[in-house]
Amino acid sequence: MSKISAAGSLLLALLAAPVWGQTYEQQFDLCAKGSTPEQKIQACSAVIAANREPADAMARIYFTRGLMHRRLGQNDAALKDYNQSLRLAPSSDVYNSRCYLFAITNRLQDALKDCNEALRLNPRNQYAYDSRGFAYLKLGMLDAAVADYDAALAIEPGRPYSMAGRGFARRRKGDVAGGEADLAAARAQVPGIVEELARYGVK
Repeated sequence: MSKISAAGSLLLALLAAPVWGQTYEQQFDLCAKGSTPEQKIQACSAVIAANREPADAMARIYFTRGLMHRRLGQNDAALKDYNQSLRLAPSSDVYNSRCYLFAITNRLQDALKDCNEALRLNPRNQYAYDSRGFAYLKLGMLDAAVADYDAALAIEPGRPYSMAGRGFARRRKGDVAGGEADLAAARAQVPGIVEELARYGVK
């Protein structure tokens, strides 16, 4: 084996190694800064098991682990972590993430409730406008969807997911040219964005 391939194998082994042999401080750091979702989940789980942090910090750790479960498509595990985070310290970001999870799993009324709460806590949360717009889009409430996507884009101009959602809504409302322009702009930033949203039932 060459020195280069040996070094590469060692790096892969280190990235894949479990975190249980690490110190608590290392696990805490990996929970936030791990290189893979799996590594973050392992590290956050170790910190949760130790239960040393105050409630607001534990809420962030549950939220981080929930985001990683969601990234891996482990929606039930993500929901449990979001729920626990909200029990410990409610926040706009967690309500928004649970809203989006509800939206992609077709619990659309639950999604609207959570996004409304996210926006009550932070009226400038563009992600919550985007998530609520997505729920409205799936419900066929196209004017409301466009309004929320407009609000998200007013806070973060050029956000590709908001442009794509608005593009779908505009197209379904009959504004084909406007819809296609939004979708093209979104694709220019995230080439597979239309296919991604189609997996969640938006076409």
